[in-house]
Amino acid sequence: MNQTTYIRKHGQETAAQFRRTTLEHTWVLYATVPKDYCDTYNLCGAYGNCITSQSPVCECLEKFTPKSPESWNSMDWSQGCVRNKPLDCQKEDGFVIYVGLKLPDATNSWVNKTMNLKECRSECLQNCSCMAYTAADIKEGSGCAIWFGDLID
Repeated sequence: MNQTTYIRKHGQETAAQFRRTTLEHTWVLYATVPKDYCDTYNLCGAYGNCITSQSPVCECLEKFTPKSPESWNSMDWSQGCVRNKPLDCQKEDGFVIYVGLKLPDATNSWVNKTMNLKECRSECLQNCSCMAYTAADIKEGSGCAIWFGDLID
């Protein structure tokens, strides 16, 4: 029997795999897989990080705390996190290095493929609305990607 396999998002929580038999021309549900909870856009809000293997799944980035502790403790992380202290661009507050973190939404970002990481950092420090930077090409460590404004996954 010839079959075609089709995978589609099924609601908000799962992905479903369907198989279609060539003879009967019908789709049959074959399997469902829970969606990774951390794939939900903006689940942890601004400056929040989602880690599937921990409970609760959301945490604030270093030097940030929940904007609304009451909501946060009720597992509503949508308001995100705020800085413990206001950003002081004149003193070069600096950056925290994160490894393996999901990259933020690129809506408010800028990319330059010719800069190196040192130039990227310098460029970011010159603009007080710059919140994060990284190499644009992670494999090669080249280029520059900069994010402005709130960091949202």
